[in-house]
Amino acid sequence: SRAVVPAIGFAAAYYLVMCSIFGMDKGVCIVGAASFGIAVFVGLSLLYRK
Repeated sequence: SRAVVPAIGFAAAYYLVMCSIFGMDKGVCIVGAASFGIAVFVGLSLLYRK
């Protein structure tokens, strides 16, 4: 479904905003965002294979 893409973008933006608000280390934010993106990508790949 195409609605998933905006949701992922919103989640990523929200995650980055929360990182900046709490003053977390940028390295931690980048690693977290990357792992989150990979997890979502893998999840979508598995869903579309079914």
